[in-house]
Amino acid sequence: MGASGISETKSTAGRFTVVGLFEDTLDMERALIAIRQAGRSPAEISVILRDQSSEQPGKGSGAVSRAVSDHTLDAVGGWLVGLAELVVPDAGTYLVAGPIGVAVAEMPSLNQTGTSTKQYRRAHEHASGEVDHPLAETLVYFGFSAEESHYLAHRLSAGDAIVGHTTSEPDTLRATRRLFADSDAVHIGQAQMEESAFRDVQRQLARPAKGTSSEIVVADAVDPFLNLCDLERPPIWAKSICGAKIVDESGAELGEVAGVLALPVDEPNDEKWLQSVRYVVVRYGRVLKLGRRRVAVPKDIVDVEKKPLVINAPAAVVHRAPAYDPETPFSRREEEAIFDHFGAQPYWKSRRTAKPATA
Repeated sequence: MGASGISETKSTAGRFTVVGLFEDTLDMERALIAIRQAGRSPAEISVILRDQSSEQPGKGSGAVSRAVSDHTLDAVGGWLVGLAELVVPDAGTYLVAGPIGVAVAEMPSLNQTGTSTKQYRRAHEHASGEVDHPLAETLVYFGFSAEESHYLAHRLSAGDAIVGHTTSEPDTLRATRRLFADSDAVHIGQAQMEESAFRDVQRQLARPAKGTSSEIVVADAVDPFLNLCDLERPPIWAKSICGAKIVDESGAELGEVAGVLALPVDEPNDEKWLQSVRYVVVRYGRVLKLGRRRVAVPKDIVDVEKKPLVINAPAAVVHRAPAYDPETPFSRREEEAIFDHFGAQPYWKSRRTAKPATA
């Protein structure tokens, strides 16, 4: 379970998106690993593939972490931004990420913003007829023709996968095209969208996941958490507690602070960052790396103003909590398990009926 950062992107007159279509998910993962190794921003990388395993008996609706594992995306699951499991009416269940992925779920609200008129008109001109499909409409929004959008949506429905890279840099665009070709993409396409349309998508990508958008159901999703301890310039208060000792309610030492997970904020300052914190990650176990364990503890049961920091729960409860892995997806389902374990009120709900955990 992990968190990915969203970086700022340079503003230009427009953005280009290059997509690679893959018949084999191993080829898709190979392309994604190469993109990551090339140092590309995860906020520019999109993934869409049909999660057919979620539709098999006994699989349930398919959580993000299971889908990532089933589709051999373990190496990049904790790096991708905006991972979500979407149920698209009459089209199936899809694992999505990045700008194109979030636009699939948020297309109705994107169309209502009115800041990218050409992009919206193009999408609406083809909203009926052969592009009457949420996936195709999203690709049209990114600048692809109706014909190519319909073709790609059809291949997605049949089980192929798409990896996309949206960038303003021509050299990066060419490099990504070569990378897709080297990874055995069966189709490579390219389109241009307005800068304002891309900014609208990025704003959606930086927000916590919603339960539903129009008729599309978000079955599970990964919120865009940032680990404040990993920032080049963390808030002053966060810098003072990262790596600090932490104790349980009786004063017994538990371990040290390995991370502070917060949601992105506009015009960040120390106070806004503090208000956006959702978890304090505790690392404990052996002195050597082998045998060490991490747990994400809800911020509401951590007293960050005391020194040492105090978790208002017994050590035994903390030790039995679900493990936190920064290299794998940290989705809403994993979050629910954590709040259930600690008997705390989820930050996305107004009421809570769970009983407090006891040792």
